[in-house]
Amino acid sequence: MSLEEWLKKELNPEQLAAVGLGEESTLRIIAGPGTGKTKTLVWRYLALTLGQGQPAERVLALTFTERAASEMQERVKNIYQSQGLWLDNHWISTFHAFCYRVITGDNPALPVLNELGQLKLRQELQREMLAIPDLGEQYPFLDFAEAERLFADAFWVIERLRDAYRPAEEIASLIGAVSADTELSFRRDLIGFTATLYQRHRARLSEISRLDYPEMVYQAYHRLRDDQLLAENYRQQFRHILVDEFQDTSRSQLELLKLLSPGLARVTVVGDRKQSIYGWRNARPENFNDAALEMGEARLLTYNYRSYKEILEVAAQILRPLEGKKLFSPAELVLSAQRGGNAGGAVTLVCPGDGVSREEGQRAEARYIASEIKRLKEANPDQTIALLLRSVKSQSRLYEEALRAERLDYITGGASGFYDRGEVRDLLGLLRLLQDPADGQAFYRIARSPIFGLDHYLLYELGQIVRHNNLKSLEAAIPLHPDPPPALLDLGAFVQYYRSEIGKRRAGELVEAILSGPIYQSYLHSRPPGEKARVEANLKKLLRLVQEFELSEPQANLPEVIEYFNLWLENDLLEQEEVISDQPIGPEVVQIMTVHQAKGLEFDTVFVAGLKPSLFRLPSRLFTYEPDYSEFFENGFALLGYHSGESREPGSDQERYREIQRERWQAEERFICYVALTRAKSKLYISTFISEKLAAEMKGRAETFFFRELLEWAKTTQSARITKI
Repeated sequence: MSLEEWLKKELNPEQLAAVGLGEESTLRIIAGPGTGKTKTLVWRYLALTLGQGQPAERVLALTFTERAASEMQERVKNIYQSQGLWLDNHWISTFHAFCYRVITGDNPALPVLNELGQLKLRQELQREMLAIPDLGEQYPFLDFAEAERLFADAFWVIERLRDAYRPAEEIASLIGAVSADTELSFRRDLIGFTATLYQRHRARLSEISRLDYPEMVYQAYHRLRDDQLLAENYRQQFRHILVDEFQDTSRSQLELLKLLSPGLARVTVVGDRKQSIYGWRNARPENFNDAALEMGEARLLTYNYRSYKEILEVAAQILRPLEGKKLFSPAELVLSAQRGGNAGGAVTLVCPGDGVSREEGQRAEARYIASEIKRLKEANPDQTIALLLRSVKSQSRLYEEALRAERLDYITGGASGFYDRGEVRDLLGLLRLLQDPADGQAFYRIARSPIFGLDHYLLYELGQIVRHNNLKSLEAAIPLHPDPPPALLDLGAFVQYYRSEIGKRRAGELVEAILSGPIYQSYLHSRPPGEKARVEANLKKLLRLVQEFELSEPQANLPEVIEYFNLWLENDLLEQEEVISDQPIGPEVVQIMTVHQAKGLEFDTVFVAGLKPSLFRLPSRLFTYEPDYSEFFENGFALLGYHSGESREPGSDQERYREIQRERWQAEERFICYVALTRAKSKLYISTFISEKLAAEMKGRAETFFFRELLEWAKTTQSARITKI
């Protein structure tokens, strides 16, 4: 079969029209949920390589996540192999991997700072600047009694300046003259202080030969801008550039593309502005409206192959209030359901009955979801089910308890803290106990963990033995217990053995031995399949983090490893749980995750749970940088507050900034909900723990409560049913 015949067989007319444009075209593909975005992008790549005869190294394909890059590589490779060809020398990668390659060439040598490394660097710079003897004299209007807040605001602005490619030297040149006006003087000192910190930050990254993720893009851009020969070599090499999830690109990434392809000639971008949910990391869906792209071709994908019509209808309702704000064209909201309708059974809105309190409503909602999942599984065990939450870390507990009560297997992932997971804290506690036998808290944690499962009363008895015999540790009390259960003896022998191994093994080897030993293997095999997959993945990640730390710090031993992880815990740094989506998760496992993690995934049945009213709150900052609003804020700097004597006053830019941020927030909150609803293929449940009566009473006290909006809509349509619990 020829490629042309294959394209006609695989693609619908909209997809075919997009894929078939020549390599000279500049193309925007606006792809709604379930319309085959990834498929279209892959076949566009194949049409440019196999179809146009371009070698794979002549096409650059950029994605945002390793998972997306791996998926695209796998799909392309399979089709190449079906044609008897081998995919090699390709440039399918993430944005940051490409930037790293531009900076280092084919000899990567610059380590990348993780979140803790970035925090430690910032803390060092903060200590150094606060030690400057005349710092207060240099910036007399700044209150260094609030140093933590001042530095946090300045680092926030620095990240936004780097994203706009504004160097520290340029910012320093903006410092105005001394003024008698307190607010102007405060603004002057803020900009001057930030410029100094910015210079020191970039200088330190250079001194220690390290990169962080924003610095990768920053350095790649400046290297291409300043080295015309290198830039021209890349322009000649890449006949075409493909960019996935274009609504998630930042200002800096768009400008980098323009260096690689002036005028964005021979560039294809794919995405959906209605699914822009990463504003907090500088995502800029306005990039879709760049003048260079608007001069090219545009193709709209509207055939939805994922969801029943009723699901698409309820999702569209969430975005109706945004139709007049020019965030997307009206045509983008119209999706054609290729699976047809479901005769009124696809969408269910669930809320407690009137008179039910919020607290009881939460328990009732969780019980209903668990019982409904059990009923669905009994009817069709092979269907995939997801429970989507706005925040797994703060919301998942009640749902997990209800699923356990129904004996349903589940797995929780997403943005819950890696270091909040019991299995991670248990292993870190064990390492602390191996290092320090007197660490009673660590002993208690590992003893109470599912690995040994000792009860409170037994540990109380050990404590009594310690006190009566003036011992130094709970561990020392084990031999004196009159009737020790086998699990307690196992714990004592386990700890003593691995403590004796400390001098013989490095920390990474010690952790690897613990995890592969009989105690931990027995614990893992005792877990239900879904939980086992998550626990095993997280423990392997912790092992990898230990090994990575040892590589970066060759002289480090167990105490240094423990101190390293204590810093993560003390500073409450967010670390993602290990991604387990690449491991087989059977349909018997209910997946609990955040909406952000679910983006790009689909499930037979989706529960969007815990909807509640929300109210916009202005970020508590002294100032920020908004390059898109320089007409409102001088040089893009918005002053939100300043110190006047003993009090803090609102800055003159605060109200305008509040209006801008509120509008952004309202749009993104709707986009997040839209993404959640469009993950469902056959059944969608949307639930809240707030009764209709309570919701009515709260009207006017919240800016968004999507459930109430959908409830009012559902009463006038047959597209959704309402269930009171």
